[in-house]
Amino acid sequence: MRNLTDRERKIGEIWKPIEYRCLLLMDEVSETTVSGRLIKPDISREREQVSQEVGRIITVGNQAFISAESGMMMEPTPKVGDRVLINRHAGAPVRGCWAPTGVKIGMEKEDQMKELDLRVIEDKNINLIVTVEEGKIELPDEEVVHSCPMCHAVDKGADMCGQCGHDFTGEEYP
Repeated sequence: MRNLTDRERKIGEIWKPIEYRCLLLMDEVSETTVSGRLIKPDISREREQVSQEVGRIITVGNQAFISAESGMMMEPTPKVGDRVLINRHAGAPVRGCWAPTGVKIGMEKEDQMKELDLRVIEDKNINLIVTVEEGKIELPDEEVVHSCPMCHAVDKGADMCGQCGHDFTGEEYP
């Protein structure tokens, strides 16, 4: 878990989910292919962004993660700031939250703006808490585990994802 940025805290103050819902800021989809040599078309990136499955919890409703039967908190409970894996296409998009991209445009050097991918989802659509950032995970017994940035599968010691075929070595594959 990491602390929220000022921008993320402000988003949580503006939009407050009710009951058992959570507000997530979804991870951005890469603009380039896995090899980094080709830029993906806008329509392809938009399609991938809609089906994005990993995001950061910005804020939660007052009944989120509380069992309806017992009234007790579920364990483990995701917290604000945690990255989580959700069901594909889960939740409703929240439109109207724009942020500067850092790219300057025009004669006045104004920041180019982009819309953030915010989603409101039910707590039951959160499948797991992602405890590491994308990349390699070192286990205590020196076994290397890869977390695939494309499909989020975990492979032990392989150079290629067994689920989607992503090459972990960074080299081109057929």
